[in-house]
Amino acid sequence: MSSSSRASSRSRWLQRSARAAGAVGRDPSFAGLTALSWTLLIVSKGVIRAVPLRRITAHLGLDRHEAPADSIPRDQLRRVRRVRQAILIAAPLTPTNSNCYPHALTAHALLRLSRLPSTFYYGAAFDAEGSGLDTHVWVRCGPYVVTGAPEHRRYAALAAFGHIPRRSPVAAVPARLDGPALRTPRPPW
Repeated sequence: MSSSSRASSRSRWLQRSARAAGAVGRDPSFAGLTALSWTLLIVSKGVIRAVPLRRITAHLGLDRHEAPADSIPRDQLRRVRRVRQAILIAAPLTPTNSNCYPHALTAHALLRLSRLPSTFYYGAAFDAEGSGLDTHVWVRCGPYVVTGAPEHRRYAALAAFGHIPRRSPVAAVPARLDGPALRTPRPPW
């Protein structure tokens, strides 16, 4: 990498940092949430590279379950929107490339810390040529898609992991994902 391209890259990073600082500078709690999002995005990227998928999914919640999609109270909705905004501000500032997977892991972790019910989805769709599959990950809390929107509409959900906090008044409901690929096979006897 030449020194001029390094300088322009550093300049772009400084401009994005200044914009992010302006967006969070007026609210110290939001600045802390953004800093935590930045850290979790980097940690999530490392987890994705180092930990097998089956170990990650074991910590996401109940397999083939969804958190309720009912409306959530206004104060919780405000918290969900702040989590989404913090991730969107922090993502371009990370030294790693953050796609939908680290975004979703970060959102899921932040929602768990806030004791909010959420559902983590894995989805797939055929690519533009129809010859391969594209995958996507998104997180929903109540009726609000926290990360992965609006692209999630293009994908069919293959797996759902619902998390209902212990101190939440909401009860878990079975997932609507009950296709042949998601049913637990019955023994032949």
